[in-house]
Amino acid sequence: MPSAHPPVTRPRSMDLAVRFIQAGGVLSLVSIVLTVLTRDEIRAAAEKRMRDADPKVTQAQIDSAMSLGLAVGVVWGLVVAALWFTMAALNGRGQSWARILSAVFFMIATLLTILSLTQSTSGLARALTLLSSAVGCGAMYFLFRPESTAYYQARSGKA
Repeated sequence: MPSAHPPVTRPRSMDLAVRFIQAGGVLSLVSIVLTVLTRDEIRAAAEKRMRDADPKVTQAQIDSAMSLGLAVGVVWGLVVAALWFTMAALNGRGQSWARILSAVFFMIATLLTILSLTQSTSGLARALTLLSSAVGCGAMYFLFRPESTAYYQARSGKA
């Protein structure tokens, strides 16, 4: 039975795109570690905001909010890392729909990054966010190089 996709050598631009996307996944995992390591600073900032909004807020409410926020942050980081690694694998195999989805994810991430710059965060968190954006930009550059487009076309049988 013939293969659905002819054997095609993946160009260097695709290898680089995959590496950039994998690096984005690693940065997402690093952000989880950063969140856990800086939870005391996050707690202090959250407590200040909560007390400014309601001086009668209890320590139990602050602890609950902090636990929930930390859990959401870890789960979100894992989901984002999984998306990065999944997109790396799918794009590496020449799935053209994955390139489109990666571009959509990049646009959403860019908007979220712009919004995050208006928030009060640590310098390290901001640097990590900007580095992730730069990695995403590099991935987009290599995913849309002419030789990458030819690879996607060859993998889909359109070349």
